[in-house]
Amino acid sequence: AGDASGGMGDLASETDNAGKAAENANGGWTVAKQMLADLAEQGIQAAIDGLKKLGGAMKDAVTDSAAFADEVNTLSAQTHLSTDTIQELYYATDLMDVPVETVSKSLTKLTNTMADAASGNETAAEKFSALGISVTDANGELRSADDVFLDAIDALGQIENEAERDAVAYDLFGRSAKELNP
Repeated sequence: AGDASGGMGDLASETDNAGKAAENANGGWTVAKQMLADLAEQGIQAAIDGLKKLGGAMKDAVTDSAAFADEVNTLSAQTHLSTDTIQELYYATDLMDVPVETVSKSLTKLTNTMADAASGNETAAEKFSALGISVTDANGELRSADDVFLDAIDALGQIENEAERDAVAYDLFGRSAKELNP
């Protein structure tokens, strides 16, 4: 009977120890569950913050694109150049470190000088003739300003005397020729 009583005491003690271990394990599981929940909440919040930043960047990109498209359309209307040509000019002027407004002013002046030459203004016609540039096509229609612009740039590049080149450029492009010189 003594052995049975001692065995029962050992069993009660072991049961108590097992109960305490179960409580500790349950407490550990509760802590682990809370840690996992906190990590999940932080991950979700980081994802939400990232999506907000992405949305803001997309909004800025759309706004910037719309502003650029408006600027291209306005410049196209002012210079009578296609929007594709204007976009090419933006790219080229960026590479040349020349503001697109400078090229725009030059093209406007060039277009006016071309129109003068085509309408019989001898002084304007002589400016182009001296460079070997025709402002009209085979049908007698005014050529595109961007084609004449490129021809003029090429022809100016052939003039070795800087002072003469600058004077001719000024006649064709106005004051903005000085900024285009480089």
